[in-house]
Amino acid sequence: MLYVLVRDLARGQLSLRAASLSYTTLLSLVPLLAVSFSVLQAFGVYNQLEPLLLQFLEPLGPKGAEIGERIVSFVSNMRVGVLGSVGLAMLFYTVISLVNKIERSFNHIWRVKENRTFGRR
Repeated sequence: MLYVLVRDLARGQLSLRAASLSYTTLLSLVPLLAVSFSVLQAFGVYNQLEPLLLQFLEPLGPKGAEIGERIVSFVSNMRVGVLGSVGLAMLFYTVISLVNKIERSFNHIWRVKENRTFGRR
């Protein structure tokens, strides 16, 4: 394992793959939050979670309160059906993309030349 780590650090591939996985993971959070908030708003539960959101963002200081207010105003102004369906489609895309990138990273680490078919993944 140490050999693989040193090899990929020397080639510069490790940081590139880590950045790719981090970016895709962060990208998948946006549709996940959109779908979650639209479901919560549809059931009327969102108003109860607003204080929890503000408490969660409190360690960020004044910017945390500003971010919380923007999230609350965004969710209160959104149309549930449109955002839910678009968010679900984007969530599906980013999940598939993330799984593909994880598999390609493992294939690179273990030097697997032949990729599995989409059905086998």
